[in-house]
Amino acid sequence: MCFTICGLINFLSFLESNNSFEFKLSIFFFLFASLLKVTFAIYPIGCLFYFVLQFLKFKKIKYKILFSFSIIFVLLFLWNYFVLYYNQINNADYYLTAIKPIWNSSFEERRSVISFILNYWLYQYYFQSTIHFFGIVLFISLFFYKNINLKIVLFSLILFIGLSCYFILFFRQFKDHDYYFLEFIPFFMILLINSFSSIIKSLNSYFKISVTLLLIIISI
Repeated sequence: MCFTICGLINFLSFLESNNSFEFKLSIFFFLFASLLKVTFAIYPIGCLFYFVLQFLKFKKIKYKILFSFSIIFVLLFLWNYFVLYYNQINNADYYLTAIKPIWNSSFEERRSVISFILNYWLYQYYFQSTIHFFGIVLFISLFFYKNINLKIVLFSLILFIGLSCYFILFFRQFKDHDYYFLEFIPFFMILLINSFSSIIKSLNSYFKISVTLLLIIISI
């Protein structure tokens, strides 16, 4: 997850500065994150879709970007092909290498998974009041929509679609395995930071410092 967050930081910084070094760093971090846990490939895939939608805006470097993404996905394909082959010839089935989609679960299973998510897993990473505070920040930011970074909104929408597919495909795993939620944390961090920055842009320096410190304290 940390590699993914580092990749996102550099990719979003690249969108603002067009600094090729920051893009290369993001590719480096995304590659390591995806090699360690393939489902984190949702994020470089999201970056690729964003790049495709904004293809003409990248001008001279667009083909270099496309080539870099190609390297990531070729390496990921080869690595996962090896993993599947290794598991097959060694009869290793400890790690999940197949999907467990929502459409293969009964009504009772679906209700049980949703119940576990809302009543148990939801507050395992952050204290209940902290999540409420995050929700308040997201809601208040709607009143400052003019300050919201539209590039990040588009990128977040793409990631939301990808993570929704991930949730549907691995639905049954969300009942008993907390680490399946890790893929969502970088996405919610992007939403929170974008929403928070849209709010503080309308505040004076004193309130910016106070509100920022409050967010940091509550998060920790």
